[in-house]
Amino acid sequence: MKKIIWILIVLALLGGAYYFGTRQEESTAAKEIEGNKDDLVSFSVSPGEEISGVLNFNGIVQNGYFFEGNIGINILDQNKKLLKAGNAMATTDWMTSEPVSFGGTIDLTGLPPGPGYIQIANDNPSDMRDLDKFIYIPVIIGQSKASSSLYILSPKEGDDLVIGQKYLVSFNQALRVSDYHPLLHTFSVFNSQGTKLGAICPEFEKVDEYKFDWVAGNLTSSCAGTGNVAVKLPQGKYQILFTELNSNGDTIGTTKSGWFNLVIPKTTYTYKNHGFTIELPNGFIPEDRLAENGPAYIVSLPTGGLTYVTDATWWEKYNITPSYTYLKSQKIGETTFTIYEYNGLRFYWFRQGDVGYEFSGSDTTKLENLMKTFKFVGWAMPCTDVTGVTCPYIEGSGFYPSITN
Repeated sequence: MKKIIWILIVLALLGGAYYFGTRQEESTAAKEIEGNKDDLVSFSVSPGEEISGVLNFNGIVQNGYFFEGNIGINILDQNKKLLKAGNAMATTDWMTSEPVSFGGTIDLTGLPPGPGYIQIANDNPSDMRDLDKFIYIPVIIGQSKASSSLYILSPKEGDDLVIGQKYLVSFNQALRVSDYHPLLHTFSVFNSQGTKLGAICPEFEKVDEYKFDWVAGNLTSSCAGTGNVAVKLPQGKYQILFTELNSNGDTIGTTKSGWFNLVIPKTTYTYKNHGFTIELPNGFIPEDRLAENGPAYIVSLPTGGLTYVTDATWWEKYNITPSYTYLKSQKIGETTFTIYEYNGLRFYWFRQGDVGYEFSGSDTTKLENLMKTFKFVGWAMPCTDVTGVTCPYIEGSGFYPSITN
């Protein structure tokens, strides 16, 4: 009897060892990369890794996965059904079959937890589905963290922020400053390739409001500790990711701004007068006075000057034809000028209907650079058609009322 019992115990142990060994093999097999796995050089997420929240990723693939720098990054369930579609952008030259680096961000918040896949898909613009290529990286989709009730109101999607100017980073609700801690609340800035570039270190002016000014483009490597390095962002497309942690360092909420554009500050402004526009340096205000020797106005410029002529026929008959020497016609910017010479100076003449514009100056290089921004725009004034009905004036048409100054 004892012998039979020992035999049963041994069989049970052997059966258990086989069962758990088989399960371990299945588990290991489930963690292997599938599909065109030889095309994957590297990826920041390992097979079998648990992922959740906002996932920042990067990798390298080869054998042509990109179109216009884009590659597909999707999240699938364990049956390879699509849960979340996304994409990434190449960070190196993508027009090659050699290895190409890429990076991006995808938000997993709200996805059902359990086994799944990160699918790397080639961007195939054709209708030939046989050219599709996929790489499947098995992962575990973690339980979604409680999303923060706080969300960013500004900057919004598509906002243009001038580098060096102050802008408000604001939220939908107040959070007391005493609740803010640089180790528990981070404001990270990412570029369009999903690369974290640094952090915004907020300074609060009002205790009961969660909003602060940010000098656009100014970041710090970290807001906590010492020895942090200042970071200056160039013009480009960026996003702010706010992350809230608990005292154990666990993420309890994330929210992000819209994608905004950092742009370089303009050093000029658009001056508009007498039916034209031109870009002038900030702070420069032209003098505009009536000429003494004809139907014209003299407009001062940073280099040279401009004569706005209200009777182009008179000007050509009594000024240009008897005195000027014709040199050539030349397109400068959007406008074609007739160039003359008189007493060693060049004059640039442009006529539109009954009015004309004459530029002149000793430094022709600087003058022509300024003239590249000159545009004739006309006047938004009412007109009267043949029936006597008032009609809208079409800018740039060349038809003017009798008074055009």
